[in-house]
Amino acid sequence: MSTDNPFTSPEGGHQPNYEAGQGVQARSSVDYLEIFGKVFEHPNWFVNILLTGLVAFIPFIGAIVINGFGINILHARSTGQTNSYPNFDFNNFGDYLVRGLWMFLVGIVVTLGLLPVFVIDFGVLFIAQATRSDALVMIAFLFHIIFVFGLSVLLNLFIVPILIRAGMRSSFGEAFDFAWIKDFVSKMWLEQILGLIIWGVISWFITVVGMLAFCIGIIPAIGVVFIAYWNFLTQLYQVYVSRGGQPIPFQANT
Repeated sequence: MSTDNPFTSPEGGHQPNYEAGQGVQARSSVDYLEIFGKVFEHPNWFVNILLTGLVAFIPFIGAIVINGFGINILHARSTGQTNSYPNFDFNNFGDYLVRGLWMFLVGIVVTLGLLPVFVIDFGVLFIAQATRSDALVMIAFLFHIIFVFGLSVLLNLFIVPILIRAGMRSSFGEAFDFAWIKDFVSKMWLEQILGLIIWGVISWFITVVGMLAFCIGIIPAIGVVFIAYWNFLTQLYQVYVSRGGQPIPFQANT
């Protein structure tokens, strides 16, 4: 891939390293456009985005199942089992559900852990409003905006490796390997931020187009967005390994 692509991360183009540990095919950079392009390279791409989009709308468990499918994408692609992504297979629905459930639970725990921080933040806003000082209210509001933005960025940086570990190991406890999480963030924080911005902007456009298509188009649009997101996480994981990161052994569900 040409290094002239402005949407690759700073190291340049994709150069697979087939000697990476644990069978992971490492790559030197993230290609932020390829994560969407790969969605359509699959021979059954339309069926896959349609099924993914439909399942995503199942109440409560939809996103859980799709994230479980996403971990299968990450594992299959990062280990070279496929150059695109595996089919969404209803025979693996139980596996998707179990992996996604662990990811959902660790996400809940992380979110609950941040509740005291949000309580303090809104407490400052409340106190500022109680003073009836416009200046203090404005300062508190600006602080709130900056604080929420910064916390959101940090949360996204750390939740990604936690979710990857939870899904790959199909475990709650093994998700919280803090040394591994810190190592992942220290090596990948720039690509994470850039990737989330680019993925978010393109995903917004795709979703809007889907809604304009008599709203029916939102189903395949959601499928594209979900699969592209997991293509992104796959590339992050591969680049992390290429930078000396420790691969995660994939735990099969029995």
